[in-house]
Parts: sequence; C-alpha cells; structure tokens
Amino acid sequence: MSFEHIVLLFSKLDPFTKNRPYITEMKSFNHNEKTLLNQQGMLVIPAFIKDLKHLQTIIPESSTNLRFCHQKIPQLEKYIATIRKFIAQQYPNCRFVRSILFNKNTNRNWPVLWHQDTTICLKEKIDLQGYGPWSVKDGIHHVRPPLDILENMVTARLHIDDSSESNGAIKVIPQSHLQGLLTRPEINDVLKEDNELFCLAQAGDLMLMKPLLLHSSLSAKEPTRRRVLHLEFITTKLPQQLTLLK
Repeated sequence: MSFEHIVLLFSKLDPFTKNRPYITEMKSFNHNEKTLLNQQGMLVIPAFIKDLKHLQTIIPESSTNLRFCHQKIPQLEKYIATIRKFIAQQYPNCRFVRSILFNKNTNRNWPVLWHQDTTICLKEKIDLQGYGPWSVKDGIHHVRPPLDILENMVTARLHIDDSSESNGAIKVIPQSHLQGLLTRPEINDVLKEDNELFCLAQAGDLMLMKPLLLHSSLSAKEPTRRRVLHLEFITTKLPQQLTLLK
C-alpha cells in the first residue's frame, strides 16, 4: 500500500483523516507498512485502543514529562504491555528502552523546538567507542549511541486525548530521518524547505515514528489536555557490555 493509496482510502472513509496522509488501517504490518514507516518516518494506526476511559482517569494532573512512567504509574502496565506485544510481533528482536508520559494542559503548556531523539537509557555508564556524550537525567544515565543503533529504533506514541493543531499536536518533517544525525545548522536548512506536517490524532490512535525524524510542537492555542504515552524500542542488538535500564 503506497503513501498515496493511504491518502485516497482514508479521505473517503473519514473526513478527519483528510489531513492525515500518514494513516493506515492495519493493526499488523506487512512489508508495505514497514516500507512506508521506513520511508516517511511515521505511521498512524487509528483506534489502536478503543476503550480509554480507565486510562484517562489514572494519570495524575501533576505529571508533565514523566520519565519511566510505567514504574511510577503501575496502572499503565496493561496498556504498555499491549503496545509492547504489538511491536514485538513486528520486530521480534526488539527491546524496550524507556517510557515517557507527556501531559500538555492549561497549566503546563510549552513549545518544543525542532529536534531528533538521539539518546538511550542505560543501567550504568561504560566508556565505549561510538557512545557519547553521556548525561544524567532524573538519576538515569543517558547516552547517544552510534547512528546504526538510532536507525534501528522505533517509537510508539499512544494518544490518550485528541491531538490537533490548536492543542499542540506534534509536527514532523517527513523523510528527514533519512538524513542521519543533524546539527542545528543542518536542521535549520531542512526547515527552509517548508515540508512540515501536523500529525493529527484521535484518542486511541497509535503513532509509530522513527526517532531520527525531525519533530516539534507549538504551545497550545486552545489549551486542553493532550496526553501521550511515549514508548521507545531498539530493534537491533547492543554491545554485551551495555545494559538497558529495566
């Protein structure tokens, strides 16, 4: 199924998807869906989880960017397990890297500059060629791995609320992940091409994204709750010396 075929299919089925040319109806991938994700850098699976009433009630109002949220909110494990099972079906050798809960609302409303996700979390710091720089966030060791590791990662973002242009939906530059690691001047050059795309989503949609895809978000013009459960996976092996944080 090509990028253009997905546009035509869903513009006929659902008016909401007319501005979402990256959407697919598939809940299990075949070669075409993986190719689309690898080429465009993102893909949205609509209504991946249909009943969100429980999930929408268990997230504390105070949580903003809650790293390793699966450890801090045990009730999330049911939903994370469903996503992990799905990703493992598509990438049998994948390993879970980390979870983050984003919660943009009327009291916590912030913009995010254009960037790539370029770090993984490890149990301890070990000096290894190609890994660095290192940093510590919330007491957790973060490091930038070599490019081939980043290229073999995938992010799954479960939308807990509707995400629109007015409430700070994520924006991406399709295919920008194919350019590898970008410096700030290189990012600015990519932005001059004006290819940005709002990734609109409805509650329950699952967005798959390549971490090197350039992405950002604006402050919400009409702040409402925009909560996203963000999970990262490595689909290749790490050196034996390195241990992912559980």
